[in-house]
Amino acid sequence: MGEPGSNQLDRRLLKAGNVIAAIGYAVLLIGLLLPSLAWIAAHERASAVVITGWVLGSAMLGVALINCGSKLRRAYRAGMQSGF
Repeated sequence: MGEPGSNQLDRRLLKAGNVIAAIGYAVLLIGLLLPSLAWIAAHERASAVVITGWVLGSAMLGVALINCGSKLRRAYRAGMQSGF
């Protein structure tokens, strides 16, 4: 068996992975939808460079957060399989 607090630590690791991945999905969704909503609300064409930068930046941040969350969940599963 693991140390006394290891099970609680494993659960925290799983929760942290889920929260980080959820934030990543939210950033990705907002980053992709916000330029479209701003254009519709303003009825003006925003600069293509600004929109492209916003979408690419938020997409990269969202994917990085999703990847980090999945790595934390994988670490949790590996710890559970090894008996920790």
